[in-house]
Amino acid sequence: MKHIYSIPLAVLFFVSCVKFKTADLVVHNARIYTVNQKFEVAQAMAIQDGKIIAIGKEHEIMNKYRAVKLLDAETRPIYPGFMDAHCHFLGSGLNSLAVDLSECKSMDEVAEKLKTFRINNQDSKWLIGYGWNENNWENSLIDNQLLNENFEETPVLLWRVDGHSLIVNKKAIAQTNLEFEKSNGLVSEEYISEFTKAIEYTEAEKKAGLRFAEENYFSKGVTSVSDAGLTSSELRLIEKMQESGTLDMNVNAMLYFSKEASMTLPILKNKLTANTYKVVLDGSVGSQSACFKKPYKGTNEFGKLLMTRDSLARIAQIAFDQGAQLAVHAIGDSAVKVALDVMGKVLKGTNGLAWRIEHAQTVGESEMELFRKFSIIPSVQPTHLWDDKDMAEKKLNDSQLAISYRLKSLLEQNQTIPLGTDYPVACNNPIHTFYNAVFRANKPWVLQSENLSREEALKGITFWVALANKTYEQNGSLEIGKSADFVILDRDIMKIPKDELQSAEVLKTYVSGGLVFEKIN
Repeated sequence: MKHIYSIPLAVLFFVSCVKFKTADLVVHNARIYTVNQKFEVAQAMAIQDGKIIAIGKEHEIMNKYRAVKLLDAETRPIYPGFMDAHCHFLGSGLNSLAVDLSECKSMDEVAEKLKTFRINNQDSKWLIGYGWNENNWENSLIDNQLLNENFEETPVLLWRVDGHSLIVNKKAIAQTNLEFEKSNGLVSEEYISEFTKAIEYTEAEKKAGLRFAEENYFSKGVTSVSDAGLTSSELRLIEKMQESGTLDMNVNAMLYFSKEASMTLPILKNKLTANTYKVVLDGSVGSQSACFKKPYKGTNEFGKLLMTRDSLARIAQIAFDQGAQLAVHAIGDSAVKVALDVMGKVLKGTNGLAWRIEHAQTVGESEMELFRKFSIIPSVQPTHLWDDKDMAEKKLNDSQLAISYRLKSLLEQNQTIPLGTDYPVACNNPIHTFYNAVFRANKPWVLQSENLSREEALKGITFWVALANKTYEQNGSLEIGKSADFVILDRDIMKIPKDELQSAEVLKTYVSGGLVFEKIN
């Protein structure tokens, strides 16, 4: 009998001597896509003080750590928190205070929707709408007559879907220093700032907008956003909310260039990175304001640049001297060429500054090589192709279409292509971004050779965004020492069939090891 009990007693003695390490949270029984350099897949990870302290096989983690909380993922897939490389985070939140006009088919419908909204929002000083698209109207004629008649004493401002044009009424014009001899209410890009300055959102409204946007993004599994256009005061508000614990989102802030912005940058904190100047060089294809080398189909219109080469060069030199990033909005191939030429003259060769072209929507072969030559990052939004495909065919000629909406060719220049959404211009679901990068629209002019692989697309919504943001030591992958930002989905987007991809849902989202979203069944 002594021999029978000797082994169990020895085991008990050994176990009693084992010292487990402690963690705040252990996640196990999972399929964890680390998106590290080897693209390894783990089964469990331990988290302490918001950081990953161990990640690997199930038995390695479970035999070594004991945690305050234990999360059984039930074999679900886990990914690094999704990252949006280009969006309008604050702007999307402020849209919660405005009227969605995306389904309207005419100015009559726009006016009716505004009147209905006004009944329940009598105290608003301005009446603001967003999302109109005359290309979807039965009659594409733009006129503000109905706005003037129905809202004589209320300034009205309506954003086009792409954010590069407005429709305003007479009362709105009167709030600015602008004078138009005759106006149908359509406002082009270069005058937009005069109207946005006239709108005075309160701090409370902006805080509410940021919290609304955060909740929306967390529900999509997004834990980091790059807001492509903020003011210094808006940046300070985000900073204050993060410090007070009322905003958990990781934010990479791009500031519109100004003297104040040059005195603000850089801000490099745990959840806030601000060291980028944003410049808008042209408009959009839908508004026919993107700048091309050849005219739009059936017209003599080429679009236009919104600043001179010299002005762009001056800003680029300031950014270079400060060691700051520069992000240039360029859609048409002429704008892309100007941006690359100016950047190249300042940079003079390969570098680590991570300057970037936002959208890079139409890129010819001669421009393609400049991305590599000067280490310029293309920041692209794959969903735009799906949304734009019919409109682009109407606006662009065959030679322009042939070099539009490229992905793989851009990736091959510097082996990185951060993917974004441009939300609220397009859907902010990163799973749709993933889908539209891998399975692109089926049009004769859409080259399927430009599609990304699933692995590349996942990197595009995680690590490559962190690389572009210069936060790759903090986030973008699930590795020891990095922030425990991760998302759990109901199915594995790396394995499921194409027709199931866009139905994949977020079950839980974590930021710094804390639960910020959970789907309620």
